[in-house]
Amino acid sequence: MMKLSCQQVNYWLLLMLVGIQPVHALRITEAWQLALVNDPEFQSAIQASQASQEQESIGLSALLPKVTYDYQKSYNDSRVTSGNRSLERQYGSYVSSLSLHQPLLDYERWSVYQQGAAGAEQAKQLMRDQQQRLLLRLFKAYTAVLYHAELIELAEHQQRVFTEHYQLNQRLYQAGEGTLTDTLETEARLNLASAEKIAAQNNLDLSLQDLELITGTEVRIAELTPLLKKSGLVQSESNSYQDWLSLAIKHNAQLLAQNHSIEIAKHEIEKQRAGYLPRAAFIASYRNTYSDGESNYRQRYDTGAVGIQISVPIFSGGGTSAALRRAQAQYQQAINGKDLQYNEIRKQLRKHYNLLNSYRAKISAYQLAEQTQKTLIVATKSSVQGGERIKPDVLNAELQLRTVQRDLSEARYSAVSAWLELHYYAGLVDGKVLQQLASLFERR
Repeated sequence: MMKLSCQQVNYWLLLMLVGIQPVHALRITEAWQLALVNDPEFQSAIQASQASQEQESIGLSALLPKVTYDYQKSYNDSRVTSGNRSLERQYGSYVSSLSLHQPLLDYERWSVYQQGAAGAEQAKQLMRDQQQRLLLRLFKAYTAVLYHAELIELAEHQQRVFTEHYQLNQRLYQAGEGTLTDTLETEARLNLASAEKIAAQNNLDLSLQDLELITGTEVRIAELTPLLKKSGLVQSESNSYQDWLSLAIKHNAQLLAQNHSIEIAKHEIEKQRAGYLPRAAFIASYRNTYSDGESNYRQRYDTGAVGIQISVPIFSGGGTSAALRRAQAQYQQAINGKDLQYNEIRKQLRKHYNLLNSYRAKISAYQLAEQTQKTLIVATKSSVQGGERIKPDVLNAELQLRTVQRDLSEARYSAVSAWLELHYYAGLVDGKVLQQLASLFERR
């Protein structure tokens, strides 16, 4: 028989003290607000999205006028030799210029701008996906804490049952009415229950850490709001698999982002094709110079110029053709990437759709089993009083009830998780879904 260490005893005494003190309930909606601000993964995604969305502005800047002002002032020390004569000159000079460059015909810059616009839209969809994934991660961490706390409670109950059963077997064995085999078997089951409790405690600690990392705050088990015993929302979900797939095609953030990825690759082809096309730009400049060379020593010039600049590519060593072929290959890669993404979404939708239906059936079966087991316990207790059954039969019946309740709890958590995953892959995780999810938890 295993004994609790002093550290474990102190740990659970602390939990009991915390449980009897009034604490603030950390509902799923409040945890969500904390996660939006404190989750490192989500904050990193925000910065990445902001950086990507600036590509549109960068591309637009290439289409707008570029105005440049240059100023250079220097001191010159020169020697001018003409025949047998040399002349030393020390003088100052400067050049001041203002220039304007406005593209008129530049297909490459236009393609870069289109790429930036598509990249900005892609970043918005990826950001929406990260926000939806955050709710999934939060829900899994939140419910993992609740579930592992329930497993600890079950393990403690098993320990009590097996301890009582073990003591009974010892008394029967000492009185010559029991066997050593029964005693050893019960002791083994008691040790196993103790080991399961230790494992549940470790899992609970890890789950708490995951939840604290997401919310950025210390979390106590007593603050969490448990899942309702009956989740009517999950039971009433009636969309068919084809309905979910149609919704995913329209709303799934990853799929929409992949569409923009194809658009980006398409504009990359046009960008490289621009290497064969001429360019035209409007230019205007004004220069003010003084002694900017030996030929105009001590002379000042004020020069203004307005004109059109045309550039025609002739030969680039084959680089343009190679870049175009590479862009075309990347375009096909993007199309194949979308097909892969679509197939993955279809697979995940089918998986969680089947899981939801499966867990619905399991919940109904476990609920019936729970009621049957409760009735069996009452009947067994009556039989014990009438001398028809023995006390270990009651203990075994209670243990079976706890096992059924554990399986029912797991099915409830898994059903809600499958329901939420369906909404995620359909691209429908929003404020409405958050409120529906919150309604599945008990109020405190």
